[in-house]
Amino acid sequence: NLLPAVVRILKNPKLRLQELSFEFTLHPDEDDEKWTSKWTRIEKELRKSSTKLHVNHLTLEQLNPVDFRLFAPESLEEITFYIDENNVKKIKRVNEIVNPKQCKQLKMLNIRTNSCLCAFPANSFFGFPRFTIDFYGVYCMRKVVDCIKKLIKWTQWELCILVWSSLVEEPPNWEPTIEKLLQIGTSVPDRPNIRRYPIHGSTDFYEIDIEEERISIERKS
Repeated sequence: NLLPAVVRILKNPKLRLQELSFEFTLHPDEDDEKWTSKWTRIEKELRKSSTKLHVNHLTLEQLNPVDFRLFAPESLEEITFYIDENNVKKIKRVNEIVNPKQCKQLKMLNIRTNSCLCAFPANSFFGFPRFTIDFYGVYCMRKVVDCIKKLIKWTQWELCILVWSSLVEEPPNWEPTIEKLLQIGTSVPDRPNIRRYPIHGSTDFYEIDIEEERISIERKS
């Protein structure tokens, strides 16, 4: 039983971790509930101590509930989690998985999904000013432009990066999508792949940098 040793290590007040990943390997005779129970026991032991976990980058390989109160908010800079298409449809907002009130110093929220951008409910990223979504597997190219048009109407965030990591042998043709994206906003001299989109009620604007399989949208003044 390695749980006591794990708890002792995590309770060490001098412990500083660059990265911590919750990755549970299931044995043939164990199911998800048993693994969830083990993590619950670890959290229970950690709550007995006033020591907070100092972790810079936290990766959640599975969407098991995590008590973010156990982490030192001043240390937590980046969170990565994976969510499949079925689970995207079940959530209303990303903050059902990661509580923004307990992650106020977060510099980047990373999401890896095999779902489509359109599958995320409106205002999913409220409370997270900087986020990256890495799409892998099959994705719907036809709706990308419409989804980005909706995305840039949200005014609460500073930086959004969309990455498409194609796993198919023949990646889709990006030219039609890029052509449609270039019709959004106003052009920038000598920067053909850049578009600027005004933010309603503000003198700021979103700068959209369009590349093949990667789009970044950043708020600027």
